[in-house]
Amino acid sequence: MFIKFKIYLTYPSIWLDTPVTTRFVRIHVLEWHTNPSLRLEILGCQECNAILSGPGIGSGLTASTFAPWVKKNSCQPEDGHIDSHRAWCSRHNNGKHRENSKRISSLLAHQWLQFELGAPTTVTGLVTKGRGDTGRRQWVTSYSLSFSNDSALWYYYKETNHLIPKIFGGNMDKNTERKHYFNSPFVARFIRIHPKQWHNHISLRAAVLGCPSRLCPPNFFRLNMYAPCVENLAYKKDVWSNDKRHFWKDWKYGHASLGVDGEDDVLLPKCAIMDNYYAEHPIWMVDLGEKTQVSGVVVLTWQGDGQDKATSYRDYVLNLDRLTVYVSNKPRLDSPDVEKEPKCGTVSRVNNALFHPKLGFECPQSENVGGIRGRYVYIQSTPVINRWGRLFNTILCEVMNALIAVRTLRTAINSGSVPWSRSYASSSKVTQSKGTGSGSGGGSVPSVPSVPEPPSNVFKQTSAKDLGPGASKEGQYKNPEYFQYHKMSFAEMEIVMAKMRVPQPSAKKTGQ
Repeated sequence: MFIKFKIYLTYPSIWLDTPVTTRFVRIHVLEWHTNPSLRLEILGCQECNAILSGPGIGSGLTASTFAPWVKKNSCQPEDGHIDSHRAWCSRHNNGKHRENSKRISSLLAHQWLQFELGAPTTVTGLVTKGRGDTGRRQWVTSYSLSFSNDSALWYYYKETNHLIPKIFGGNMDKNTERKHYFNSPFVARFIRIHPKQWHNHISLRAAVLGCPSRLCPPNFFRLNMYAPCVENLAYKKDVWSNDKRHFWKDWKYGHASLGVDGEDDVLLPKCAIMDNYYAEHPIWMVDLGEKTQVSGVVVLTWQGDGQDKATSYRDYVLNLDRLTVYVSNKPRLDSPDVEKEPKCGTVSRVNNALFHPKLGFECPQSENVGGIRGRYVYIQSTPVINRWGRLFNTILCEVMNALIAVRTLRTAINSGSVPWSRSYASSSKVTQSKGTGSGSGGGSVPSVPSVPEPPSNVFKQTSAKDLGPGASKEGQYKNPEYFQYHKMSFAEMEIVMAKMRVPQPSAKKTGQ
């Protein structure tokens, strides 16, 4: 027997002495005033309630179609995250193109918004909202859900003992969140939301809820501690080197295959080792198995642990000047042929970047396509010129190739955790640790400055001709971004910056 309520405007909370785990709760009314009427909210704990998608988390957002940018309103797939001030909206509207109503109806039936979660993750629920950047009232009122682990074979979510996909109730306005927790959580890498009914137009903001895991499977890796797991395309793939000793039957020391064994152990016996004793420019190659859009390459380097006592860390890397990554469709290219292929990036001795424990090579990005398409990834070593001693070693403890969304790469650059090759054009001051430098031995690594970049949705997607007069990096007005700001630019930037700020130090003295 619980206490009865006497005032209809109050919100009393009743706590159970012993919490219970259940699916259904039934309230039995024993006494009432005038008529049995009740509003209530059930309080409890939902396991794995973390948001797995959103800005700064790194999940990729794609969609079947999306409307073009018009009148300061954006409908891009990346605007579909739950904290966005806009929304994803489909390109086609059922209120237009009446002469092609059948074709439009067919297209509308196949609209979807897709989330890429990285590594296989336990998904427990979804949260949705309507469109937020316009005075129009647009939201999805019902939808179904499908999931996949390879983006090829998809499964629709169904309740236990049901044969048809479950239809989830959507929103009733544009700003109120609607959450659904699944009776049967599942593990997936890709999630698709399929709108079934909508108000005025298909417009949606959403987030995936589930259990974030800090451990990545063997064939996945993280760009930094805050980024999600991304697939390592080079994991245990076939390798090749122009150092002929790696093809000797009994040659095992520093074999080229150790660079793709999936182990992040950076001890010298666990790394691929090449030198210029037989090849002037040592080259290491991995075969990805098929043509792939490579967005970046991450290399774990040796830092002086596990070497023999007779040879110092300085002797191994003294004459190494830079590493260059190429992506090609031609196998087993030697120097100088490999230099004619598309270049992903270069890391050199400038600011001691070459001696960082983790090197990042970001392949060139374009507006529509990210990275370079190819099957073979090459790493070429180049020595320091004009030195009496020319021998050097290239030590690759682990090489990880990734097909990563541009947003994910930029998040890693902003965090400063990986020295991407494009970030060393500046002459920023670098703190040098003990024993590092081009002329002295040691295995410590200097700190590397980060290169901040604003997210793409801060600016309007306009062409050069739409900017103001003389507005370009080479023109008279060198801040062309001014003409690309919109009314939500500050808010979008604030969302990203809020995730990067550190807590403000307290002014209180210790012990107070």
